[in-house]
Amino acid sequence: MKLILFILILLVCAPIKQEVTDMDVNKVIDRLSSVRLYDSLDPKDKKGSKTDKELFYEICKIMRLKSELVLEKIKNTDEVLYEHIVYEK
Repeated sequence: MKLILFILILLVCAPIKQEVTDMDVNKVIDRLSSVRLYDSLDPKDKKGSKTDKELFYEICKIMRLKSELVLEKIKNTDEVLYEHIVYEK
């Protein structure tokens, strides 16, 4: 029981990653795509939907990634997605 509690505390208090890998970026993009697809299929509460920019920052926070580093990697690999996230209103 104590071991499980210790592991849970360790996971909750895990530090933000200082380096972002290509796999991390792909996970962020996949999750963003999944959320957007689900939103388009689910007719409930469309005006309460978050923007891609808000979702991106929320996903980075959940995955314990520095959003600036992820954005920099996205800028180098997919400039259209980068511009969409950064310049979205």
